[in-house]
Amino acid sequence: MKGRYKKFRPNTVQHVYQRTIKGHLLFYSIKDYLVFYTIAAVVARRYGVQVLGLCLMVDHFHVLCICQSKKQFSAFMRDLTRWYALLFNQHYGRKGSIFTPRFGSASKVGEKKVRMAIAYLYNNPVERKICSNVMDYRWNFLAYAQKTYPFSEANEKMSKDYYRAVKMIQAQKRDNEPVNFAMLDRLMAPLSLAEKQRLTDMTIKEYAFVDYQKSTSYYKSFQKMVDAINGNTGAEYDVKEVFEPGSDRIYYALAKAVDGLSEYRDIRDLLSAPEYERRRIGVQLKTITGCTRRQIEKFLRL
Repeated sequence: MKGRYKKFRPNTVQHVYQRTIKGHLLFYSIKDYLVFYTIAAVVARRYGVQVLGLCLMVDHFHVLCICQSKKQFSAFMRDLTRWYALLFNQHYGRKGSIFTPRFGSASKVGEKKVRMAIAYLYNNPVERKICSNVMDYRWNFLAYAQKTYPFSEANEKMSKDYYRAVKMIQAQKRDNEPVNFAMLDRLMAPLSLAEKQRLTDMTIKEYAFVDYQKSTSYYKSFQKMVDAINGNTGAEYDVKEVFEPGSDRIYYALAKAVDGLSEYRDIRDLLSAPEYERRRIGVQLKTITGCTRRQIEKFLRL
């Protein structure tokens, strides 16, 4: 994985932007996000990369990090994207590259540029009309700086299967290994929806690696940082991000529509079907959701 560097400067904040080939979706389910996140945690620790922010969107991701050298930076991005692509392909029964050959990267020198990059990263879900407050999006992980379980509720009647899953996740973390799809399939299968949400929060907190203290240091407090982010979308002139019209919420609607199809159990089965079959189903999904042809292509990897 090669980078398109904008005058890489050691020990400065790097804003990284990585997109998928043809804009195809990168994340379809909670399991996808968790696998990617835990890989990022393991690889960041492996190479000693300080991560100030991470935001996972359906077809791309952003990272703010500090690296001591370009070699360290390249190794971090290489292992992160290759490892996830390998597990993603195995899980969805596909082959080939997932990410574009190059990622965009720019050094942010000066506190003003760093603050703009922070606001830009965390505001991605707001700009894509998924939420109106940056603290309401699970996959920018900002809510985890303040709460252990921000997107789930405590339940005194958690099952034995839930506590067994917690122990398995903790053991995986102690071994400095990310969670994988087979593991998550096995652990989540017997859980209730509430328990799955709780386990998701627990896994994110268990693997926590984003340095919120460092990002907050560019503001007077965490709350002032959140207020500043919500009040300013930030700007990015160095990393050329591809923007597409519409809201990313449509992909949640498409995933729900797939669950309602009688021919396929879930999106995993559908994505492994021949392209002519995916196109046939795409016509149905377009009618059900009112999405565009482009959104169907991205969702079904056409």
